[in-house]
Amino acid sequence: MTDQATRLRQMVEPAHTGVVPAVPAPAPLAPAQTEAWSNVRVVAVTSGKGGVGKTNIAVNLAIAIKRIGYRVLVIDADLGMANVDVLLGTASRRHLLDLLQPEVTLDDVIVETPQGIQYISGGSGIEKAMHYDHA
Repeated sequence: MTDQATRLRQMVEPAHTGVVPAVPAPAPLAPAQTEAWSNVRVVAVTSGKGGVGKTNIAVNLAIAIKRIGYRVLVIDADLGMANVDVLLGTASRRHLLDLLQPEVTLDDVIVETPQGIQYISGGSGIEKAMHYDHA
């Protein structure tokens, strides 16, 4: 049976190209890191279209998870229209892109709400990203 993705699947199959792409093995974690990361769960809320409610879903999911006793960190990766801070009723001085500055640490960009939910804002205005240099 063929469908819309048949050609795409053929293009990415290793047998189609005759070359199996090499995927480097991740570096092993130290025992302390393994223990620290063993209980971490990541939930991604994504969509190919804007305005469908991703931030509302993410914030409400974070609230629900926090209420049952888990620690929560929301990362708003929308660099153009980030508004997780608005929905959480707070404001952030630092944003995700600020982490590209050598003097800014992760602790500098994490904000904690009065309800105990932590978040990192993506900021607003993608034009800020144009001023960062990878060097």
